[in-house]
Amino acid sequence: MTREKLHKNGWFVCMMKDGFYYRVICRKSNGELHDKMLCDTYKGACEYYSAFNRIAANA
Repeated sequence: MTREKLHKNGWFVCMMKDGFYYRVICRKSNGELHDKMLCDTYKGACEYYSAFNRIAANA
């Protein structure tokens, strides 16, 4: 399961299932890692995914 979003400013947010965990990654437009989180619940990963999307949209 993977959810990805590329914003107009080039920032990229991705949520993927990694074994028993969910990994949420936010990258800048140049590909540099801005932040990443490893969550054990789907609900927590969705909250980080939406927060990272707000950060990426306003960057």
